[in-house]
Amino acid sequence: KANNKYWGDKPLIENLIISITPDIGVRMEKLKKGECDIIVSPNPHDIDKITKNKEFKVIKNEGINIGYLALNTEKKPLDNLKVRQAIAYALNKKSYIDVVYNNKATIAINPYPKNVLGYNDSVKKYNYNIEESKRLLNEAGYPNGIDLELWTLPVSRPYNPDGKKMGQLMQSDLAKANIRVKIKSYEWGTYLQKVKNGEHQLVQLGWNSDNGDPDNFLFPLLSCESVDKGSNNARYCNKEFNKIITNAKLTNNQDIRKKLYEEALTILANDEPIVPLAHADIYRISNNRLSGYINNPFDLDYFQYLTFKGENNE
Repeated sequence: KANNKYWGDKPLIENLIISITPDIGVRMEKLKKGECDIIVSPNPHDIDKITKNKEFKVIKNEGINIGYLALNTEKKPLDNLKVRQAIAYALNKKSYIDVVYNNKATIAINPYPKNVLGYNDSVKKYNYNIEESKRLLNEAGYPNGIDLELWTLPVSRPYNPDGKKMGQLMQSDLAKANIRVKIKSYEWGTYLQKVKNGEHQLVQLGWNSDNGDPDNFLFPLLSCESVDKGSNNARYCNKEFNKIITNAKLTNNQDIRKKLYEEALTILANDEPIVPLAHADIYRISNNRLSGYINNPFDLDYFQYLTFKGENNE
């Protein structure tokens, strides 16, 4: 219910019902049947079709997010740099953008998108190259390849709308480089807990920024402090990298911060504890009677100014 004592502008709608609907397809069906007025995170493959339907409005924003594959650097053979690099070279990111995101995302190079301070396009890139992957595996001491377990995301998220499909594509890619992958998944709560315990080898995850600052990506995802207390799912700890991002956190000089983050991203790409995959666009779809929705790149929703055209706002 609207809080009429709120200090700011009063909401235009008196009552708001939020229906928690985890299934990405069911959300769309509810919208089409008139059971709801707006949905979050639609299936990327539905967006082009729904755009042509004049009964609905597609609301888009460039997301400040990252979908990535974390490589548990504490477990063999992923503690070997050349093995991690071999995995990165074997993944065809372009195919994931095409098939999983329906081209509603951009290929990731850094762990955050280009609209965030310190983005560095000059870092080491791992363009799809099976022969390079095989060469690195051989140098790492695995001429006959390796066997790994890949955990696929069990829920739909903008940064990865279909973990199972992406996992199948990854499995096929890696097999070409003699990296034999067994796919596994768990219920979401179990998945997160087991990752936090460090039980995984390869795991699909992602991150939506809270504020658009590089520290909001690098510190929780990749700092030494976040191995046990945060979301450092690669369990990566490079003291040089850690010192740089800590220094960047402690100054408000944006020019200095930019240079520090560019340096940090260079180190990170060389170490490759995570494989950045995609930065996804953010979508909402509403019916035409709804107006006043404010979309933002942090994948948050503001309902304060929602209103219905020509109807009582209840």
